[in-house]
Amino acid sequence: MRQCWRSWLRSASDAFEQLPPSFSAKKVHGRPAYELARKKQPVELKPVEVELYEYKLLEIEGSVARFVIECSSGTYIRSLAHEMGQKARMRRAPC
Repeated sequence: MRQCWRSWLRSASDAFEQLPPSFSAKKVHGRPAYELARKKQPVELKPVEVELYEYKLLEIEGSVARFVIECSSGTYIRSLAHEMGQKARMRRAPC
């Protein structure tokens, strides 16, 4: 399992595009995206380039992973955590 995380961390350690979450403060036609999302209206956001400078996995205990991250502004940490969770659910698939 730890090897899978290392593989994912290496692939995510350079600049990459990240899609901001619908419930973000990014503006869509002058309004924060979260306002539209709360009203169940479609939110179309464009991916933004972000960069991870440092990403250290400290420990994995059950369903909790602790890590330290240094990243560029505009990076959504919850989105990164979601991606990590998706990887964890795909345990049976090769890393």
